[in-house]
Amino acid sequence: MSTIGSRIRERRIHAGLSVDELAEKLGKDRATIYRYESDAIENFPISVISPLAIVLETTPAYLMGWDSMDASAGSEIEKSATMEDDGLSEKKRILIESIKHMDDSDIDVIAATADVLIAKRAK
Repeated sequence: MSTIGSRIRERRIHAGLSVDELAEKLGKDRATIYRYESDAIENFPISVISPLAIVLETTPAYLMGWDSMDASAGSEIEKSATMEDDGLSEKKRILIESIKHMDDSDIDVIAATADVLIAKRAK
């Protein structure tokens, strides 16, 4: 039986990421990633599922085991339908798809920009 931890590990390896690289992308430490992959965390934080799915290029439903088909194995149409079901606007879908094709330095710039915009909105 496949567990959330085994699906995370499978997708991490498929994406060619080390535990340290995944931890860095999520802003977590490597021990947390090992706990995720070993199913040591009973109540998986929902706030981590979406960012984790984006980094691992899959869907939250696949990671949670609600959908047996990994989005990366499906067609582009299935991926788009999944994003529409998540209530994302067209601009957000375009941004997510664009990020998948960027290198880490570009993603760092976008993340820093997003932090500034979020901080401005909080004021």
